[in-house]
Amino acid sequence: MLHWRRLHPYSAVHVVTLPGAPDEARLTRVINEVLRHNQVESVLLDDRKRRFDFEKGAGPAIPRIIRAGDKGDAALADEIEAELNAPFPERGHIACFRFFVVIATDCFHLGLAYDHFIAGGDSVLVLMRDVVEQYHFGAPSRLAAPSRFPATYTRLYARQALAFIAGLPQLPVMLASCRRSHRPKGLARCDGHNGVIMVPLSSPTLASLVATAHRLGVTLNDLFLATMLQALDAITRDRMEHKRRNEIGVASIMNIRDQFQGSAEDTFGQFLGSFRISHSVPEGVDIAELARCVQAQTAPIKRHKLYLQTLLVLGLKGMIWPSMTETRQKGFFEKHYPVWAGLTTLNANALWPRARKPRPGFDYMRVVSTGPLAPMVFAITTVGDSVRVGISYRSGALRRDQIETVAARFRTTLQHVADGSA
Repeated sequence: MLHWRRLHPYSAVHVVTLPGAPDEARLTRVINEVLRHNQVESVLLDDRKRRFDFEKGAGPAIPRIIRAGDKGDAALADEIEAELNAPFPERGHIACFRFFVVIATDCFHLGLAYDHFIAGGDSVLVLMRDVVEQYHFGAPSRLAAPSRFPATYTRLYARQALAFIAGLPQLPVMLASCRRSHRPKGLARCDGHNGVIMVPLSSPTLASLVATAHRLGVTLNDLFLATMLQALDAITRDRMEHKRRNEIGVASIMNIRDQFQGSAEDTFGQFLGSFRISHSVPEGVDIAELARCVQAQTAPIKRHKLYLQTLLVLGLKGMIWPSMTETRQKGFFEKHYPVWAGLTTLNANALWPRARKPRPGFDYMRVVSTGPLAPMVFAITTVGDSVRVGISYRSGALRRDQIETVAARFRTTLQHVADGSA
């Protein structure tokens, strides 16, 4: 991530929507109290040595206030996109959290943009939960400050040595899949700017999607991946002209916190891994069949912890990354590890009990930067019985109308899947 953020801001944005008008002074005070309590006010970063330490020194966090009135949704989308593309300082003292408030007619949106190397989405959701709980109910949702220096990935390989060694023979399988995959174009030449589209999903409900996945014998993540593959088919039909590279590659970003230490409640940090799958998505393929094909690829990856091999590939890439030109860095994954879109999911219900039955006007959503890995990222957040989807995309590599086509097909397919018509 430190390598990636030198090419373009590599950030994420979380937004919680609350009813009524904000008490701006009290909200600002609570934000700073929560940051102090969690001891994450700022970091001192030495990105050359890849070391950082949490310290004081960046000054108080002052939320940016946007008074949007009846243009709240449009103003929120614009602010999310602006925050996603605004850089954090490259090194030194960094206030790695930027808060903003978009005030609409009958509600307000509290947003948080953060430098992604510092934390995963689950840690940030808990931080946002602490702010809202203290703001509304006057008491912190946790008494003890979390640990901020978790075990490293080096220790992960030491603990999982047998699984890592057993998975090495799968590396040729991964490389063969990459050679069969259609390459996205333009990543090496574009400036990395992230566009944003929020996908409205009033239906289907989370419960209906979970029931459908259970009926098909797949996970909810498998169902989302299959739906994403089918949506991407709409803008990648030219792949069928190629005899060899005619599959669509997608990545699933996964939380591997359970391989380290501590829950999101007591350990603040970054615990992300990923894996990649690909499929030819033949014309007319049934979404249920596609979901089962996805499950046939993802099940052994999870069972045998083959995501360790992906971490290895990223680690090896990191060793040669500084010797590449910037153009080669931007186009590295496009050429050697083609991925059209990444998927990241976050279950707010698991971390925020009050979110399971949210009060009227409450909502939670997020968007994640694309980075050089893929031209598009789907950030799916489940809150209450709702599914929220934020899509970021490289505007220099993909047109807005292409993303709108993908988003519409993704939404329509999920609706058909849930009501049994697909």
